[in-house]
Amino acid sequence: MDQTNENHFDVIVIGAGAAGLGAARTLHDSGLNVITLEARDRIGGRIYTSRDNTGRPVELGAEMLHTAQNPLLQVLADAGVATVDVGGTRTLSPNFAVKLTHLLDTLDEPVHSQSASDFVRQVPGSAERELLAEAFDAQLGREALRRTSAIDAIQELRLELEHGEFMSTFNSRVPEGLDQIATVLAAGLQVHTSTRVERVEHHEKGVSILATVNGQSQGFHASRVVVALPLGVLKNNDVQFEPRLPVGTVQAMHDIINLDIVKILFTFSGDVWNLPEDIEYRAEGPLSAIWNSTFAGASTKETVVVAWAVGDKARSLLETNIETAMRQALEQVRIQLGDSGLDPVFAGFHSWATDPYARGAYSHLPPGAAPDARQRLAAPIADRIFWAGEATATWRSRTVHGAYLSGLRAAAEISASLTSAERKAFQLSV
Repeated sequence: MDQTNENHFDVIVIGAGAAGLGAARTLHDSGLNVITLEARDRIGGRIYTSRDNTGRPVELGAEMLHTAQNPLLQVLADAGVATVDVGGTRTLSPNFAVKLTHLLDTLDEPVHSQSASDFVRQVPGSAERELLAEAFDAQLGREALRRTSAIDAIQELRLELEHGEFMSTFNSRVPEGLDQIATVLAAGLQVHTSTRVERVEHHEKGVSILATVNGQSQGFHASRVVVALPLGVLKNNDVQFEPRLPVGTVQAMHDIINLDIVKILFTFSGDVWNLPEDIEYRAEGPLSAIWNSTFAGASTKETVVVAWAVGDKARSLLETNIETAMRQALEQVRIQLGDSGLDPVFAGFHSWATDPYARGAYSHLPPGAAPDARQRLAAPIADRIFWAGEATATWRSRTVHGAYLSGLRAAAEISASLTSAERKAFQLSV
């Protein structure tokens, strides 16, 4: 690649989602000259906050911050951005953690190709089977258990026990919009949007990046690169690598799959959510999904109602004409809220599968996938290419803060890889 007239940096970060911005923020704050390249015309990645025609933030992508230990809660607090505790979407049975710890200690480890559903079926004792099914069901946003790796699901449960907190038992919202996370992380950083990376070359002297900007090719050069792109983009070979990626990296990409997720949203004038205080209800019928409303304490001038479908339910929706799905969804909301004349002032439908810069929602390990696929995908290449993104996160993958933490991990790996000469050249403390 011709490096004439290229832009030179210490580190290039590809992708301005939570992972890329987390890496860029950390590296920039350590004194490195960092640029972030983003193909979209906005930052945030799969955090996608739209402002409907009332000006209210509507989350077409990620919607909540999960767990009380979420590090992004402190990031937002430090920046003066308010968050609201909206409680949990699930209440676990009494002594759940103690009973689960004992159960996992007595069970044989699942085999490589075993699904979570098959593993549950082989557990002796109905109470034990019910407990394990409850534990798997609490792992927010998974595929059906028949399409879930038992090894991966068990490992996640062990990590949750180790950290003392389970998903979906505590959630927070950002009233100003979840995109405030991206805004806070990107403050003061060099971020080039509408810059689509086409090619990444790594060599003895560093890395060279070829991107398309306003229809024109532009080159960038750096010592290191962080690739923080969605799994679907990598699997589709939207970015070419030279030399070709190691077999282990490519195999890891294909071991991990993308979850299918669909969201349907309606904004209504006034406070129309008259259901009990539970944050959600599960609807069946023509549109099988999880519905939830605006959070407690939100403005009563409008109500945002969201349907969230994952896995088989999402695929069923994607096979349906969008207009039909929206009509069925509105009918269901009217029935549930007891108002046949309820009309939205805003209606939205979103699927990451149709987005060329995502090509799918978050990641998932199916039966037969290598248990260490995420670790292998995250492995640096020649101390030049480093990886971030929720698909590389071994803890809290499928979440915004899992993505963010993967960015911090990639930044730490880069820092550890720098030689004394490089630190001196980058004007860092040796």
